[in-house]
Amino acid sequence: MQRPALKPSRGAAAIRQVRCYAGASAASELLAKAVGWAVIGGSCFRSMPQIVRIYKSKSVEGLSTMAFVNETVVCIVNMAYNLRHGYPFSSYGDAATCGVQNTVILGLMFRHGSISNRNKVLITVGLTAFAASLCFGVCSDALLAQLQASSVLLLALGGRLPQIWMNIKNGGSGELSMGSAALSVAGNLGRLFTTLTLVDDKLVLVASVSQLLLNAILLWQTAQTAWRKKQGTGPVYKAA
Repeated sequence: MQRPALKPSRGAAAIRQVRCYAGASAASELLAKAVGWAVIGGSCFRSMPQIVRIYKSKSVEGLSTMAFVNETVVCIVNMAYNLRHGYPFSSYGDAATCGVQNTVILGLMFRHGSISNRNKVLITVGLTAFAASLCFGVCSDALLAQLQASSVLLLALGGRLPQIWMNIKNGGSGELSMGSAALSVAGNLGRLFTTLTLVDDKLVLVASVSQLLLNAILLWQTAQTAWRKKQGTGPVYKAA
């Protein structure tokens, strides 16, 4: 006589569901880490089109000095905050590479722009002291968290919006590189994915979303400028 087939217990089904979830979670985490390292690799070249463009043209027309200074500050804050919390380097390493490239761009702006020697010293000393105070634990965890929260506004109001407004006022994006803007948007998309997967931190998530939106606007502006130049209707740019 054949024995009736045993029905799987609810407990066994629950265990299988947990195992499936754990496997999917591990796969997502592995993918996020791979994307994170890809973002870091790509970020090493994010500003190269901009650097090459300035080097060749010997001009920084249409570029906002304050925008690059504030973006560098945001990179420093993001790097220090993630370091302090022990998050995986793959989830924030692009902040370091972008900060270094911004420093190179600021150096080119010092050389080819109309920034006074006094302001050059103030910017250099200020950024160096700020980075040292954050990365070497001088500021408290509470203050660093506040800086991370405010970095969203700093990037918008002090970093991207001045450049966006300058582009609107000048009727174009000047020497701002469309290639760098496109790489920034691509990197922001990858960073958003890694943040959602690897980092359970709303402050980091809000920063990722805001950077994506603002960089998308800059990409659109540079694309519009390139199209106008191609049509022979490009604007005359003012000095930065």
